[in-house]
Amino acid sequence: MLTTRQKVFADAVLGGKEPSEAYRLAGYREANAVAAARRLLKAPTVQAYMEHIGERHADQSVASSQEILQFLTAVLRGEVGSEKERMRAAELLGKRQGLFSDKAMPEAVTEVVIVDDLGG
Repeated sequence: MLTTRQKVFADAVLGGKEPSEAYRLAGYREANAVAAARRLLKAPTVQAYMEHIGERHADQSVASSQEILQFLTAVLRGEVGSEKERMRAAELLGKRQGLFSDKAMPEAVTEVVIVDDLGG
């Protein structure tokens, strides 16, 4: 069974921390952190947990369309990004919503009807 410290360590490593840093973050003593972190990485319970969580995180490694739209909206609203980035976000969101078209709008077709009401 995985201890709380082992879980914190494994989560930190999965989150991109160096093993020795993850070891310290998990609350282990710093003496020989590099060697101890290597040993902990080889522990069967830690490896099994990391494989299981790694598979779950793999699905989240690519941004969803909802995340992308939320980010573009935040940029558009000026929460992040420069003026140039705000304009680009507006363009991308507008394209996504079908507001723009590269094709020229067809001219309105009107039908002309000639009525001969003069007689003769």
